[in-house]
Amino acid sequence: MNDGSGNSTGALVIFTRLLSKYVKLIQPDLFVICFDSGPSTFRRELFPAYKAARVYNPVESGSWLLLKEFLDLAHLPYVTQEGVEADDLIAEYVRRKKPDDKITIVSADKDFFQLLNGWVEIMSPNDPEPWTTFRFRSVYKIHPEHYGKVLALAGDSSDNIPGVPRVGDKTAIKLLNKHGNDLDLVLSEESLMAFQRDRVEQNFKLIDLINAGAMIERLPPLVRFGPTAVDSAEWPALRKFFKDHQMMALMSDWLQGKLWS
Repeated sequence: MNDGSGNSTGALVIFTRLLSKYVKLIQPDLFVICFDSGPSTFRRELFPAYKAARVYNPVESGSWLLLKEFLDLAHLPYVTQEGVEADDLIAEYVRRKKPDDKITIVSADKDFFQLLNGWVEIMSPNDPEPWTTFRFRSVYKIHPEHYGKVLALAGDSSDNIPGVPRVGDKTAIKLLNKHGNDLDLVLSEESLMAFQRDRVEQNFKLIDLINAGAMIERLPPLVRFGPTAVDSAEWPALRKFFKDHQMMALMSDWLQGKLWS
């Protein structure tokens, strides 16, 4: 899809439709969208091959500028930080939550399983059922807080993190359960782990979100969900954006109140 001027709008339309789906489903009070600006600086310094195959759009690319313009006009808050991944930004929001907050993370990234607890759930675009602590423990037979150790042993091919040979998720979970979820004991007492300590300990530093290795320089507060209203002074600018980029179906849904409720 494009707007007739060479600007590709397909990704923006898909993004907005998906966002609309989960806003209506979750009905959040507070809200933020977290983006990667590139690979994690500290992870690349620790392991240069980290996410080596991942292609990141330049910050000033046309698709990013179009998305940024839309989010600004639509009053949809977002955050991105140079050298810090969206995973770490989200994990930091979880750590800074207020006592009564309930957090829903929308992502297909299994790394977030580490953050599941009584007040955090995960919704994946590829899964109609939310992930809760109960569901995770029923499926994986381990508490979510130990899932980073599972990935440290088994590796994570999506991030180009090699695991211990012949160790997958099931074997890693079995070994952790056997040793009371003590990763040091697994490394010390299992023959499979001979000469693997350095690799596994490095993997854990790369994967661990609970204890975050990234330095978060700034983290804007979550803001109350309140997209641009059709009777607001900002609406004409957003309407012009829709027309200029030939996104008339989205504009129609916005006018009819179908996007967010």
